[in-house]
Amino acid sequence: MKRPDPKTKLCPEGTEPCDANMSLENQICYSADDHAAKCPITALKFVSKSEATSKYQPDADWTVVDFTSTYSVVYSKVSDSLPVLRTSIEARPCLDPKFTSMTPN
Repeated sequence: MKRPDPKTKLCPEGTEPCDANMSLENQICYSADDHAAKCPITALKFVSKSEATSKYQPDADWTVVDFTSTYSVVYSKVSDSLPVLRTSIEARPCLDPKFTSMTPN
């Protein structure tokens, strides 16, 4: 992962920003050929399937993935924010992020 030069505000040679509309502090640079595979997810939501279908599926900036019979995960690689670095799904999340809950089975 490469970042733009803070002085010139340009990506290193041979790379382009994953999304040129992002603010400079959130831009990440890769070669154009690597964008689909390497540009990181910058937004992630769990939504109802009906919301995913009506609000996110028509928007080309979002990808919809079925999660359960009633919920979907939607994500974007062009939201103006830094990459999502870590997330987890737990049956009963702990208040302290250093701990992981036990699965019910």
